[in-house]
Amino acid sequence: MHRHNPVWKVYMRGEYVAAFVYAEDAALFLGTAGSSGDTIKFRHSKIVWREGHEELHASESYDRTAQIMRERMHQYVHTLSTRRRGGYDY
Repeated sequence: MHRHNPVWKVYMRGEYVAAFVYAEDAALFLGTAGSSGDTIKFRHSKIVWREGHEELHASESYDRTAQIMRERMHQYVHTLSTRRRGGYDY
């Protein structure tokens, strides 16, 4: 059986509390249990969602929240790969 590693890390009041394989699950968790300032990070490094500082609250749309998180994650990964290639974006 193939296992996926949870890459979506939830921090509440600055404390690491949960990890999820799917962005929608992290959004659901934060939307039901989180409060303003709580965050979701991609692999403990890049904040991809900060509750209360976004265009909507995670509880309003888990799918849209997850979509925004994935877009930010892809941009972050792209930026890292560009830096590794010496700063050139081919």
